[in-house]
Amino acid sequence: MVLIFMHTISQKVEEYISKQPFLLEALSDGIINYSALARSVKPHIEKSLYKNIKTGSIVMALKRLRLKINKKGEKIRKLNNIKDITIRSNLVEYNFHQSKTIRKNYNKLLEEVIKRDKDEFMASTWGIHEVSIFGSKSMEALIQKIFKKEKILSKYSGISSLTIRLPEWSVKTPAIHYQILKIFAWHNINILETISTYTEFTLLLDQKDIDTAFSLLKSHLT
Repeated sequence: MVLIFMHTISQKVEEYISKQPFLLEALSDGIINYSALARSVKPHIEKSLYKNIKTGSIVMALKRLRLKINKKGEKIRKLNNIKDITIRSNLVEYNFHQSKTIRKNYNKLLEEVIKRDKDEFMASTWGIHEVSIFGSKSMEALIQKIFKKEKILSKYSGISSLTIRLPEWSVKTPAIHYQILKIFAWHNINILETISTYTEFTLLLDQKDIDTAFSLLKSHLT
C-alpha cells in the first residue's frame, strides 16, 4: 500500500515538473535545492492527491525524477559557438484573414518583389484562419495596394528580426528552440513572431529590444 502511495506521489511530481520547463532543466542540471522545490510544489501535489504529504516524500520523488531524466538521455544538448546571427531592421507585419483570394494576391506580391530586384526581407506564415506577411518597410505601400480588399486583422511596424543559423544536428534535437526562447523569457523580452526553416530560426521583435536581444544571444550562444 505504501509503495502504491509513493508511486502516485512520483507520478504527480513528474506531471507537475514536466509542465515547468525552467524547473525541469534546473533539476536535470542539478542546480536546484530539492527541499526548497519540494516545499514549493507541495500544495499542488497535495491538492491533486487530496491528502497531506510529507515534504521528504516529495524530495525523494524529485531525486528519482532527476535520475530518470538523465538515464533516458533527456539532458538537453546545448547550443554553443553560434556565429551566424543576422539582424534586419525597419520591418512591418500584416496579419490577414484567410480568404479565397489571398493566395492569388500573395503570388502577385511575389512577382512584384522579384521585379524590384532589391535586397528586401520577405516572409510569410500560413495558418488555418490567418495569414501573416512580413516585409521591409519599403514594401508596405505595395502590400497595402495588393491586399487592399483583404481583411486586415492586425498590423505592426517598427519591427526588427534576428536570424540564427543553426547546426544541422539541431533539426533532430529536442528543445533547441526552447534554449533560445528561454533566454528572452528570463529577461522579459517579448517575441512577436517566430519563423523557421531547415537550419534558420528567425525571431521578430520590437525594434527597441533588438540591441538587448542580440547582446543576450552573443553572450549565451557564442
